[in-house]
Amino acid sequence: MRTTLVRTAVLLSVAVVAVGCSKTLNGDQLKTELESQLNSQLGATGITVECPEDIKAKSGGEFDCTGTVPDTGTITIHVTQTDNDGHVTWKVVDATTGPSGASASGPSGPSGSS
Repeated sequence: MRTTLVRTAVLLSVAVVAVGCSKTLNGDQLKTELESQLNSQLGATGITVECPEDIKAKSGGEFDCTGTVPDTGTITIHVTQTDNDGHVTWKVVDATTGPSGASASGPSGPSGSS
């Protein structure tokens, strides 16, 4: 059943805060939002996400987060910054183990920390 959930394409919103002098994204908040929304939208439980720390807020900046789907495997979530204020879009681009063709994506609004 989780295989079907991971394969389901959904649109998700993620809020990432970028504030302070150095304008960095709040990786912990992005991780938490991705986990919550992936679990909710896919009707799953236990999906966890790890994102890099200290990502500078920069329009066009890109990085990957790794999601772990219990009993299924891992997924790579590609994140692209759409402005200098913490807005991002993201998309599941790879399922390392488990089903191929896993997909999900979403836009985000600003939120986060310094």
